Amino acid sequence: MTKEHQEFNYYCLDRCKVGDEFPISYNDGVVVHKRRYKLGLKTKIKRQECFILYTDSDADFDTFTYISAETFYNFQQRFFTDIFSVEEFKEIIKVLNTINIFEYTSLLNFDNIFSDYYDMVEDNWDALRMDDLIEI
Repeated sequence: MTKEHQEFNYYCLDRCKVGDEFPISYNDGVVVHKRRYKLGLKTKIKRQECFILYTDSDADFDTFTYISAETFYNFQQRFFTDIFSVEEFKEIIKVLNTINIFEYTSLLNFDNIFSDYYDMVEDNWDALRMDDLIEI
């Protein structure tokens, strides 16, 4: 491993966060639904610390889903044990149905990165010529 690679790992990839998973169940009055969310990036939205959420569904590409970090930590145990009402669910899990790349980038101030990014950089270190890009 080159000195540049070590520096990059120390100063950049130490902020890498592995996506934790949590379930949430809610009752819409007729059926109890259960969704499994994965935590993505930790970011600030309107000066509030939040986690971007995603699932295994391709529908994630059509919406922007997030939860405030405070709410996540306060409700962490309840996610595994309680069934929320549909109103509570909508208050906890925030969804923006339409968002373009300009809104997305202006909204976010990233605090950490996906583990996928780490893997991508590791696998492509030489191809990206990272040693040439990093100045020590």
